[in-house]
Amino acid sequence: MKVALTIDAEHPDMPVSDPLGNAHSLLDVLGDAGVPTTFFVQSKWAAAHAELPTRVVQEGHLLASHSHSHCVFPLLTAPGVLYELEESRRILERFGPTANRFRFPAGQGAGDKSLQPLLAQAGYRHIGWHCGGNDWGPGRTAAEVANPIVTYVRSYRRDVTVVLVHSWPDPTPEAVSQVLTQLRDEVEWVTLDEIPESQWL
Repeated sequence: MKVALTIDAEHPDMPVSDPLGNAHSLLDVLGDAGVPTTFFVQSKWAAAHAELPTRVVQEGHLLASHSHSHCVFPLLTAPGVLYELEESRRILERFGPTANRFRFPAGQGAGDKSLQPLLAQAGYRHIGWHCGGNDWGPGRTAAEVANPIVTYVRSYRRDVTVVLVHSWPDPTPEAVSQVLTQLRDEVEWVTLDEIPESQWL
C-alpha cells in the first residue's frame, strides 16, 4: 500500500500554543523518519514565515498551493478566484514549483463545477484526501488524531491513500510520529508526484 501524507500549512484556524514551533517539530519528525510529504501551503502564510517553506523544499518535500488567503472559494467572483490562484503561484514560486497541485481551503469548492474551468485556466487541479484525524479540533490528543488515520489505512487498504493533517495544531507532530511508527512496516510513504494523477482525488 502507498500512503501520501499531505500537510496543509496555513495561518491557524484557532489559538494554539506555538504554531510555528509545531510546524518545525513536524518537519523534524518527518526528517527523522525519512518520510517525504506534500505541503499545501497558503501563500500569505509563506510570505510571513519564509523560513518554513524554504525548509520544506530544502528537506525534499513537495510544494503545492493552498490558495493565497485561505478564503471560501465558492463565495468569490471569477476574478477573485483567479487572483487567489495567481497570487499563490507568484509567491510560492519563490520557494519552489507547485506544478498543478492545489487544494481548496477546507475542501470547499471541490464539487463546484463553475470553479473547475478557473482552476484549469490557472493551471491547477484540486487534490482532496481520504482521511485525517481532525487535528484542528480543540482539545484533541495525539492519539485521538493518529488512531483514526491508522485504522482507516489498515481497514480500507487502498492502493493509494491520501492523508490530511495540518502544520499548526499542537498534537500534530506527535500524532504523525505515532502514525509513522504504527504503519512503518505496512505502507510505502510517497509524495503526490509518485502516484498517477488518475489516483489523485
